[in-house]
Amino acid sequence: MKIILQEVDIKTSDGEYLNGNLYLPVQSDKVPVIIMRTPYGKHNINTVFDPYIIVKKGFALLVQNVRGRYESTGIFLPFENEKEDGKTTVEWVKEQNWSNGHIYSLGVSYEGFTAMMMGGRGRRSCNFTDYVIRKYTKRLVL
Repeated sequence: MKIILQEVDIKTSDGEYLNGNLYLPVQSDKVPVIIMRTPYGKHNINTVFDPYIIVKKGFALLVQNVRGRYESTGIFLPFENEKEDGKTTVEWVKEQNWSNGHIYSLGVSYEGFTAMMMGGRGRRSCNFTDYVIRKYTKRLVL
């Protein structure tokens, strides 16, 4: 399976840019999306998960640096902007022509916190990490 890797910048409501790597399968079908927002650097995903295996399982994957870390602009204030920036990221993903609207979050440690912040209350815009880990971890991690 061929995979597209592209760098994306998502603009926040206050004019900052959230930078990430987007991994997409080369296909015409819309796919579910996994988002991982990290302060540890978007390239560090390889220490926990293999992005290529995730994409080969039929997902798009967005690994995004949180505000103020690495290529993302702004000031990093731990825990302060994660809810709003997560919401902005989810809305951006929903608008993309390759997204089927099924959005999941992924992460451990601080990334787990950002995953929970994308979930919200009531009508959730993002499904929690636990589903992805329980259903796919044995097949995603080598």
